[in-house]
Amino acid sequence: MSKNAITIEQLNIACRHVVELMEAGMTENLAIRSLELFANAYAKYRVLRHVNPDHADQYALWSKAAKKAKASKVGVGYGQ
Repeated sequence: MSKNAITIEQLNIACRHVVELMEAGMTENLAIRSLELFANAYAKYRVLRHVNPDHADQYALWSKAAKKAKASKVGVGYGQ
């Protein structure tokens, strides 16, 4: 198993960490970000057997406005 493969035990630790951060005054939105990354990595490793960074083309565009915006910027990279 890869050293980068997240385990259930590590996910449980991350869950406790979210609670601890919120008890220390951090917002839920910020406290949960690491857990979201770990859960995403766990799922990708279990399904795909490797963990690569997310890319915009891996997901369907959600709205007509998003499709229109992408079509208007042909050749322009993401985040620009």
